[in-house]
This record gives sequence, structure tokens and C-alpha cells, in this order.
Amino acid sequence: MAKHSSNVITPMPRIAVVRLLCALTIAIAMTPAIVAPEAALAKPQNVRVLSFASGEPAWTVVNDDVMGGVSSSRVSTRAGVLTFAGRVRLENNGGFASTRSRSVTERSNTALSQGNAVRVRLRGDGSTYQLTFDTGQGWYWASVTPPARGWTNMTIPYSDLEPRGRFGKPSEGASYAGQPLRAIGILIGNGRAEQFALSIDWLDVLP
Repeated sequence: MAKHSSNVITPMPRIAVVRLLCALTIAIAMTPAIVAPEAALAKPQNVRVLSFASGEPAWTVVNDDVMGGVSSSRVSTRAGVLTFAGRVRLENNGGFASTRSRSVTERSNTALSQGNAVRVRLRGDGSTYQLTFDTGQGWYWASVTPPARGWTNMTIPYSDLEPRGRFGKPSEGASYAGQPLRAIGILIGNGRAEQFALSIDWLDVLP
């Protein structure tokens, strides 16, 4: 008669169990942590504050004729690009031309309050322009001089947006610090008569 073997599991001694658990604990502690690739980590995102697609609020011009000058300018939007062009003249104590947005969205103001700088894509003519922020309580200006050929991206820290008073005169106080804006604009007034043309593709807030 055939004999059948019986498989019997012998319990592991208590001391062996303790040693095994200790070894597993040490092995886990020595295993390097798995770090997600840098590209997979969440990064702060730039927020577009200005773009000029169809349906965006129109911009308006404000020239020195409000104080007797005779400078002229026009603003137009085509293919998602805003172009501000005209002629600055010095007669009758004039000397500037400007354009400004009619409004700033709540989303844009929220982004500005959380940012530290703005980046704007420009195509200029070698002249110096002022990027202007109007809070309704005061003005902040930063100078930009895009090259005469091609598009360029210019980064402007908030610390470069300095307070300005009546007629754009420098005033005392802190630089721009993310306050809500009533309008964003561009102004040219370099103390000389000149023709000008500046195009803007977009403006982003940088975290």
C-alpha cells in the first residue's frame, strides 16, 4: 500500500520572527525615496494679463491735446497684436502721446496681487516708452526701450515700476506692490518731436 507524505508547516521560532522584522525595517529605511522628476512637479504659472484677441476691451488714446498740445496717435488691433503709433510734437507745451486699456479684469488683478514682475512682448522702433499702471489712487511707470527690429520679451520687476505724480513727475513712495489696477497703458514723451510705432503682443504676470 502506497504511503502518502504529509506536508506539515513548522511554525517559525519567535526569535527568528523578531530578527526578520528588524531586517525588513532596516531595509525599508535604507531604500532611497522616489522623487518625482522636476518636470512632473507643479510649478507656478505665468498669467496672461493682456492679450488682444477679438472681443477684448478696446483701448483709447490720451494725447497732449488735453493740455493744449498737438501730438497725435492712433491705436489698432490686428491678428492679436496691438499697435500704438503716431507723432509727438512739442508745440503749445505739448510733448506726449499715450494709450490705455479701458479696464482691467478681476482675474488680472488677482494675478497681479500674487506676482513679482511682468513680462511683455514688444516690437518697437528704438524709442523709449513708459509702461504705466493706474491704480486709481496713483500712477506707476517703468521705462522700456525695445530694439528697432523684431520682437523682444522684456521682464519688468515690480521694483522698477516707480510712483509718479501729476504730469508724470517722480514722486515719493514705494514702488508698485501688486495693488489692483484701473488701467494699464503705454506713454511716449522723450522731450523731443518724433514719429513712433510700438506693437504689443501680450503681457504676463510672473510669480
